[in-house]
Amino acid sequence: MPWVAVIIRRYIIRELIHTMLVLLCMLLVIILLNMIVQLLSKASDGSISAGLIFNLIGVVLPYNLTGLLPIWFFLAIVICYGYLFANN
Repeated sequence: MPWVAVIIRRYIIRELIHTMLVLLCMLLVIILLNMIVQLLSKASDGSISAGLIFNLIGVVLPYNLTGLLPIWFFLAIVICYGYLFANN
């Protein structure tokens, strides 16, 4: 029976990775759009120059990812196991 455990483990890992990638893309789009709106608001006020917007995104994005990764991982596990529970 160990081959059944291997098949189930592979299935769960495949589903988890797929869910994680989709969720990461969605959360990154949300975070990037929020950052762009905030930076464009500051650029329109004159606080920062318009040329610095993409440089600031590159600087601030890794900082935001550190807070996003635990949430991302938790949500991916919850969604994956919820999907597996619904299909059972």
